[in-house]
Amino acid sequence: MLRRKRRRWILVVLVLVAAVAGGYYYWASRPQKQEAEESQVPTARVRRGDLVLAATGSGSLIPADERSLSFGVGGTVTEVNVEAGDEVKDGDVLARIDDSDAREALINAQVQATKAEADLQSTLLDHEELLKGASEAELLDALIELLASKAA
Repeated sequence: MLRRKRRRWILVVLVLVAAVAGGYYYWASRPQKQEAEESQVPTARVRRGDLVLAATGSGSLIPADERSLSFGVGGTVTEVNVEAGDEVKDGDVLARIDDSDAREALINAQVQATKAEADLQSTLLDHEELLKGASEAELLDALIELLASKAA
C-alpha cells in the first residue's frame, strides 16, 4: 500500500512538473506584440515652443471642372479679371480684349452705309428730274443707271 501511495505521489508530481513546463513553454513562445509595438514608438521630452511641420511632395492636380474659353473675335487680351481658383458665375466678365480694330471697322462700315444712302438719294432725285421731262431713251438710261446703283 505504501508503494501504491508513493507511486501516486510520484505520478502527481510528474504531472504537475509537466504542466508547469508546458505552461512556461507556451508563455515563452507566444508573440510579444505589445512590447514590440511599444519599443518602436519614438518618444521625446515635452517642451514649450513653436511646432514647425514641413511636407513635400510632387504630383499633378486635376480640376474638378474645366471649361474652354473662346471669344467671338480675335485680338490681344488687355485685362484678365479672375485668377486661377476663383469661382465665377454666369455672366461674369472674365477677360477683355483690345477692340480698337473692331471699333474702327464699325466706324468705316457706318461711313460706307451713310455714303451709300446719300448716293441712293442722289440717284432717286436724278431719276425724278428725268421723269419730268425726259424722252423714252433718257428714261431707259436713267432706269439702267438706277438698277446698276442698287446692284452695287
